[in-house]
Amino acid sequence: MPLATSEEALVTKPYLDERERITADLQRRVAELGEQIEYELKLREEHNRDQTHRMEKEYSESTRQSVAEYDKLTDDKNLMQASKFFA
Repeated sequence: MPLATSEEALVTKPYLDERERITADLQRRVAELGEQIEYELKLREEHNRDQTHRMEKEYSESTRQSVAEYDKLTDDKNLMQASKFFA
């Protein structure tokens, strides 16, 4: 007749100590990785803010130049039409 299996298992103290050490090490690594990810995310957000600011500045400058060129062309057109009218 086979022996009944027990639901309890006997483990040694060194085995439990090793498991606790491994668990603590993994928890420490999880915390470190969380901090690293948070830091990298902040760096990425800062980079994106800087890039957005730079692009907005370039767009504003480009728009200003386009408006100035449009105004100059409009003035030239009006002068040409006025000179034809008086000629």
